[in-house]
This record gives sequence, structure tokens and C-alpha cells, in this order.
Amino acid sequence: MSYHSNFRQDKCWSCEFFSGQREYNHGLFGDSVRTSDKGICKCDRSQHRDKPVYEHEWCSRYQKWGVLQSTIAQKHAEQEILEMQHRAQRTSTPVKAETAAERAARIKLAQKIMKVAVIACAAMFGLGLLIGLGAYLVSVLMM
Repeated sequence: MSYHSNFRQDKCWSCEFFSGQREYNHGLFGDSVRTSDKGICKCDRSQHRDKPVYEHEWCSRYQKWGVLQSTIAQKHAEQEILEMQHRAQRTSTPVKAETAAERAARIKLAQKIMKVAVIACAAMFGLGLLIGLGAYLVSVLMM
């Protein structure tokens, strides 16, 4: 007995015409198929018709087992739905409109910042003026 989890693998174990023992399992870490090592090919068009085949063989008449085909299609559809939902969430992020109260608070904050900036500039100008006046007086008195 073997376990297979790669459902895209095109081997006898995953072929519609493989008549060996097969059991689909839903597992905690993913789905798998438990198969017998050997089975009989039931494909009318295959050169292996009614002959023993091993699970890892393959032929040109391969056809995906219907159970796996529907599982692959379902998982693909679920993945597309998730991608569309993520795309919709990214593109439809609502832009929050500024309320009148938020705008008034932003303007008040800007006015306070401007007052502090003007006071700082005036203080720097006054300090520069005092230093310049002091230097002038020192130079005049030294003469």
C-alpha cells in the first residue's frame, strides 16, 4: 500500500482505469490517496487492457481519476475565490473623509505650531540683536 498526495501526477494510481484498491483520505495536513501497489488496467483502448499494472506506471491512454479531477477543480475554484476576495479588499479600501471636527483640530494644531515658530524666530532675532549691540558697545568703549 502506498500514499499519494500529488494529485497532478499522471501515473496509473491516479488513472480512471486503474482497478487496484484506492481510498481517498481527508487528512489534517492535506488530502491523500491510499492505493495498492498493483492493479488491473480497464481501459478499452490501452495495450495494457486486463493486464496487471503497477501504480507508478503510465500509458498514453491515461485519464485522470474523476475523484481527483473534481478535487483539483474544487481547490482551483477556492483559490480563485480567495484571490478575488483579496483583490477586492485591496482595491476597495475606503478613504476616510475628514470630519469637520478633525479639520478644526488640525487647524488649531497648525496655529499653535506657527505661534511657537514665530516666538522662536523672534527670540533668535532678539538674541542676535543683543549680541551685536554688545559687541558694538565693547568696541566703542575700548577705543
